[in-house]
Amino acid sequence: QEEPFAAILNSLSGWRHAEAGLRSYKEKIHFLDTSLHQSRISRKTLDTLIGVLKENRELGRRALRLQAKLYKTDRLGPWDILAPAPELGTKQAEPISYDKGLDMVKRAYASIDPAMGAFVAMMAEQKRIEGRVKDGKRPGAYCTEFLKSRKPYVYMTYKGALSELSTLAHELGHAYHSYVMRDIPIMEADYPMPLAETASTFAETVLGDLLAREAQDKSALLELAWSDAQDAATFLLNIPARFEFEYQFYEKRQQGIFTADDFKKTMRSAWKEWYGDALSDYDEYFWASKLHFHISGVSFYNYPYSFGYLFSLGVYARRKDLGNKFHDAYVALLRDTGRMETEALAEKHLGVDITQPDFWRASISIVEEKVNRFEEIVKTL
Repeated sequence: QEEPFAAILNSLSGWRHAEAGLRSYKEKIHFLDTSLHQSRISRKTLDTLIGVLKENRELGRRALRLQAKLYKTDRLGPWDILAPAPELGTKQAEPISYDKGLDMVKRAYASIDPAMGAFVAMMAEQKRIEGRVKDGKRPGAYCTEFLKSRKPYVYMTYKGALSELSTLAHELGHAYHSYVMRDIPIMEADYPMPLAETASTFAETVLGDLLAREAQDKSALLELAWSDAQDAATFLLNIPARFEFEYQFYEKRQQGIFTADDFKKTMRSAWKEWYGDALSDYDEYFWASKLHFHISGVSFYNYPYSFGYLFSLGVYARRKDLGNKFHDAYVALLRDTGRMETEALAEKHLGVDITQPDFWRASISIVEEKVNRFEEIVKTL
């Protein structure tokens, strides 16, 4: 189906270029401008983020090499990058029951502030979490909110895997974000994509810390560290490779139609640029299989994920500095996400300039600590 997929992407890009041309009255509109406007960030911030990711590519590659070592192979293939952690014996890990998982999330939230733990309990008591396994119900998860009541609801299929426990924490993070904004006018509560993952990724990090503290055997520690390594490879390599591909495509599309071979060649080039020799091959059809490239309402649906990942780590790192004042500061930041430009938000609540590399490098250092912990576990195995 490469020809229909190529036609779709050519049409979407061609339409956006044409629209940008019609809107270029006084100055030329760049193909990134609409995405940057929707994300409420400046081109300087994006360039800085991509630059810091590029200078730290080797960290993501190191995570992949360590994963390959545990699978007793030289390099993972592109089909392996979402593989689960290898089993450390014949005993299969027991599924985490829903009640136990919910209690873990509640305790993780409460470790930040009792109000956050109480929020999880309230969501459960009011039956605002739908996690049952039912016929015809697909996997995956999302959080939504009714605009009249301003009540958030979480929908997912929970079967007891660690990844699903993490997803439960993630979606409840979105719900908490909505909850603390419930008295803010709707027009001031619509936050951009780079900030949309702040509370959810923050929640996953908090849960990960709790699980690491309570892990009772090597298998549990490995699964947590494996997930951290997978995140490092995803946000430091895969997401930037998507951006690299889309940028090259949009730049060249202005000169004419892209063939399926052009797409494959450009995608292979982007993967090579970011993954280097950390994989045995590159997924040259990723442009056809990844939904995000084909969404009509949003272009460059990629860099906000790496932004949100590193931004949430930067927010979490403020816990030590603020102590018992952290929760109030965290809530204040979330409440402003729908009514401020991202640079102004970071300056007001974190006291940092995200147009400069220092903030992003500090977040990368947290990722490096996670990869180092994973490496230590691999050595013991």
